[in-house]
Amino acid sequence: MSTELVLQPLQSSVDIAFWSELASLKLNTLKLSEEAVDLQGSISSGQHAEVATPLQLDMHSLSATPPEYTGQVHAPGQLYNFNTMEKFKGLTQAGDANTRAVYVRQAVAQIWRDIVSGAALQNPILLWRFIAISYAELKKYHFYYWFCFPALLPPEPFTGQTVQLSSPGGLGDASEQIVQRCIQYAASEPGNPACWIISLASTADTANAADAIAMHPLTSWAEASAVPGRDFFKGTFSAGRSLLLHAKLPAIPGGWQPQAGLAGLHPLSWETNARGKLGPRMVPLGSSLDTHRLAEIKCLLLGAGTLGCAVARTLLGWGIRKITLLDNARVAFSNPVRQSLFTFGDCLDGGRPKAEAAAQALQSIFPSVNAVGVQMSVPMPGHPIGATELAQVQADAQQLDQLMQEHDAVFLLMDTREARWLPTLLAAAHGKLAINAALGFDSYLVMRHGVPAPSGTAGHVQLGCYFCNDIIAPLDSTLDRSLDQQCTVARPGLAAIAGSLAVELMATVLQHPFGPAAPAPAPDSAASASKAASTEPPEAAASPLGTAPHRIQGRLSAGFVQHTLSGRASPQCTACSPAIVQACQQQGLPFIIDMLQDPRKLLDLTRALRVRIGLKSSPQGERMNTRSLTGTSTVSTTETARVPNAANSGVTKNEPPLRAPVQKRKLREQPKRTPRFSMETGARIMVDDKRTPSARRLIS
Repeated sequence: MSTELVLQPLQSSVDIAFWSELASLKLNTLKLSEEAVDLQGSISSGQHAEVATPLQLDMHSLSATPPEYTGQVHAPGQLYNFNTMEKFKGLTQAGDANTRAVYVRQAVAQIWRDIVSGAALQNPILLWRFIAISYAELKKYHFYYWFCFPALLPPEPFTGQTVQLSSPGGLGDASEQIVQRCIQYAASEPGNPACWIISLASTADTANAADAIAMHPLTSWAEASAVPGRDFFKGTFSAGRSLLLHAKLPAIPGGWQPQAGLAGLHPLSWETNARGKLGPRMVPLGSSLDTHRLAEIKCLLLGAGTLGCAVARTLLGWGIRKITLLDNARVAFSNPVRQSLFTFGDCLDGGRPKAEAAAQALQSIFPSVNAVGVQMSVPMPGHPIGATELAQVQADAQQLDQLMQEHDAVFLLMDTREARWLPTLLAAAHGKLAINAALGFDSYLVMRHGVPAPSGTAGHVQLGCYFCNDIIAPLDSTLDRSLDQQCTVARPGLAAIAGSLAVELMATVLQHPFGPAAPAPAPDSAASASKAASTEPPEAAASPLGTAPHRIQGRLSAGFVQHTLSGRASPQCTACSPAIVQACQQQGLPFIIDMLQDPRKLLDLTRALRVRIGLKSSPQGERMNTRSLTGTSTVSTTETARVPNAANSGVTKNEPPLRAPVQKRKLREQPKRTPRFSMETGARIMVDDKRTPSARRLIS
């Protein structure tokens, strides 16, 4: 029984990259021209009968020769981009259907000419011709568009009946031969037309037909098909899943022309909008990617070495125009091969200051950048401060505090762990975005420090900082270590990887609706056995650059693995806990100098000493709950001297727990072993302390 064949319209799917290409074309080539622009839309196989076949436009759609992809074909189209919103709206009004038809008739006439001339038989994809009208508001990056997929409406409807290709009512045994021909044809050339002619003259079951049209499975219609040539196959090239359509074509009167009025145009040719009504759509990209905000960001780079050079170059690529570099070293002869902003000439005459040389190199690369170099040292806890050095340390701390207030984002790119303590504290006190990057022997770490949630935000968990899982105060990590132990980077590519990740993390965070307070996604299961400390709420997931992880850690020797981790801020943190931040805000410079001279006072303020004593007093084999980088985890006191976390990737030292004497005097006089930091994993190790009691007392 024959039924009337109905049209299933296409559905447009426009990638963001297409609008970027259109904006560039409008500014540089089209300018005020409203002439038609050729398009190439990609059509791929539909997966569900209920979903229309998508017509995809991407960054290559405006190219004359877009790349060919397996399973996709290119449909020709034309775009009319108008200069004013008034003209675009005039074409989209219901009363201006005749005005829109002027553009549509041109496409319809071309389809009809392809049918009459036989071009559609040589390349049936010409039947998928489409047009689009648009208006680009480039000041706000708002793009308005409306697609039309012209389909001929004959004087009488098409009728037909679909049967299984291999059924008795189909082609029977000949179906397998047809399927094999289709497979050979589709595999011969990636750019072959999507439908083709197969000769059936030698087939006994098809005495009434000399040829048949076979078509690539572009859609998944069940009992309906579009105009002739749109789709006769469903699924893959399989006789059992393919359909044969016995179509009855109506007689076309002599001289009939489809472009003569709207009678020859299918009413469903214009695409419906998101509300299911005939009308245009709008893409508000201005609120998605705020490029102007990124260009206005002021970045402070603490360290102009290997990491500092990599970060600075990547910031230029993102359009950052205000970069301040801070370093106290000079360019050495070993630096230019690893640090991309320096040359051999910078090493002569004792070496130029790194910060100054790096800033000048950035300006030579892009003269419009406002790059400034500051030569100074960052005060570090655990390093003795002599009476003659106190004034300089105070001046450095004040200058660093001023620089932190003047910038929006700060990158911590120093060589030692304790050098990151004061910038971490100041970033927390001023609510600045802090990005931390560190390199190990063959590993890297990139993380962002959390900030308090915006007012009125429910369910927000503040992310931790670089020191949130420490249980001892920052110490001098360079003591008793040779130069090669202090700089143990053996893979030169690590700096480029970590530097790029640090800048991309900053850009992602700044584009998030919550900014620096953006929640972190759940950590990957390979890196952590515990659940995430915080997850991305549905209302905060809309970000053009995706979610912003809390911590990214990778290692090359372990098969080039990389993990994303997440953890909440610790109330006992020696750098960002409320007790430390409030004391810094209230007391200012005297508090900072006091903590630099005696870091053990940080333990008293945060009560972190109780955690240490709890680890020591816990019975053998007993497990206690303590806060780690990945939230609340259960650790054994016999495993490691430091609260373990997923960031260590299982790398811990089988050392006895850190001795935690009750009295401070004993802490100064009797330690036999001194904690040291492993810059590779962030874990603490224990080394023999052969210094005299007075020397230990000096640096403890």
